[in-house]
Amino acid sequence: MRLFISYARVDLSFCEELIKLLAPSHEIWYDQRLHVGAKWWDVICSKLEWCEGFVYLISADSLKSSYCQEELKIAIGSGKPIFPILIQPRLFIPDHLTDYQYVDMGSGVTPDSIARLLHAITEAERNLSKSAPLSQAIKPLPAKVVSTVEEVESATSTTVNGSMATSDLPQTPPGELEAQSIDIIDKINKALAQRHYDEAVFLIKNAKKNGFVSSFLHLEDLLQQAEKLLQEQAYLRSARREYGPIYALSKNPLFIEQACSAFEKFRQRYPDYDPKNLAALCVSNLMPQLEWCEIPEGDILMRINGRDVYYHVDSFYISKYPITNDQFQTFIDAEDGYSNDQWWNFLPEAAEWHKSHPEPLPVEFRWGNHPRQNVCWYEAVAFCRWLSRKLKRRILLPTEMQWQRAAQGDDNRLYPWGATFKKGYCNTRESQLRTTTSVDRYPENESPFGVRDMIGNVWEWCLNTEFKPGKKKRKKESGAPRAVRGGSYISDKKRCTSVFPFYLNPQYRYNTIGFRIVYTEPKE
Repeated sequence: MRLFISYARVDLSFCEELIKLLAPSHEIWYDQRLHVGAKWWDVICSKLEWCEGFVYLISADSLKSSYCQEELKIAIGSGKPIFPILIQPRLFIPDHLTDYQYVDMGSGVTPDSIARLLHAITEAERNLSKSAPLSQAIKPLPAKVVSTVEEVESATSTTVNGSMATSDLPQTPPGELEAQSIDIIDKINKALAQRHYDEAVFLIKNAKKNGFVSSFLHLEDLLQQAEKLLQEQAYLRSARREYGPIYALSKNPLFIEQACSAFEKFRQRYPDYDPKNLAALCVSNLMPQLEWCEIPEGDILMRINGRDVYYHVDSFYISKYPITNDQFQTFIDAEDGYSNDQWWNFLPEAAEWHKSHPEPLPVEFRWGNHPRQNVCWYEAVAFCRWLSRKLKRRILLPTEMQWQRAAQGDDNRLYPWGATFKKGYCNTRESQLRTTTSVDRYPENESPFGVRDMIGNVWEWCLNTEFKPGKKKRKKESGAPRAVRGGSYISDKKRCTSVFPFYLNPQYRYNTIGFRIVYTEPKE
């Protein structure tokens, strides 16, 4: 069946998805609204005569759209079978459409809704009268039927991007134009204020076509802004429509994996749309125990070469626990993970190191919720780069200043829990365990900001090299020693504090060294 699809431009994404479903069995035409010339309305009218069925996508915007309503009016007047499709939930259906049985796709395209639409089209095909005359509501056709956008472009001397505004529409007499100028701008302004951008574009182009002139108001600038707002609105509506079913599926624990797989594909098209923070849910599913603690901005005091140096630390987020064996193993096992060279090209030395060390070292303490050990600084940074891609945010190792701020809180305490060492609060040499422990074993080993296991268990790599007061920059050598903090299960209490500084070769991989991660929110 030959089908004409009428839709508001903001609903283009849904229209295109519907076409993919109908095209295998039917011949489809829809106005892409990409080019408008003097014969644009001729094409619309010719296609309304050509079609055997009229598919109308019902949304708040299409109900307000002048050209959609005109297309519907012509289709009804010419006796075309009408197939209304509701594409927005909880939308009031106007009286002139209540006589038609509409298909409800307001909550998404389902097998049942598609089956109902196809059944309605099949029934209409059976009842189609091949000799039905063309209604007088349709404008007489030109001698040559223009059937494609490309033919429209070649048939017209100029084209513009937009809606129904052609030489065949009523022209406003010059004498009346001046009196109507304020009314025209009021209508445009009202459409923009109500976020009816499709209608605003139509009104602006119609005003241009009818000869609106102002020495100070440039309609072209207004049109470009309206077009931009329309594109953004269409993007958000399409993203919202695709996001909803994925989020609904994610609420069922049995289908989180499928939802996250769909969300990964969704993010490729809509990278900045995630109102329910599905990224965090999917990473939590991918990496159990990956939780974040918010650290407010504040000042810390560091003792460097016998001098007290104060630093101001901006707000950031830090992982509640060190990265565990299970979490790092996810990076190792991922097809795009540890073996992928792109995560190692941040430094020439890192890339060279990875070439000569293509496999990670096995861990001595293999329990899944124990901190990852035997990981060098290069490996920790590569993990951050890989996770950054997954989370769509910049993941880093903490600087020494961030690490100390997260451990101390606002009172510069020596240990996360207070001023004095407590043997039973953490895993150090004094515990005499001689092994790592689970990252959540010691609830008392928690900083004022809720960060756990910062003292003992494993040293934690930091981002920076050693800082020398009085020098403007840190060491430039990429292979320079990097900071580690917190001490390990074989470190004594003098090293297991929130302020003890230590620096190691970035290539070192010991069963006493691990890491945790941070990120910062962009400043507004």
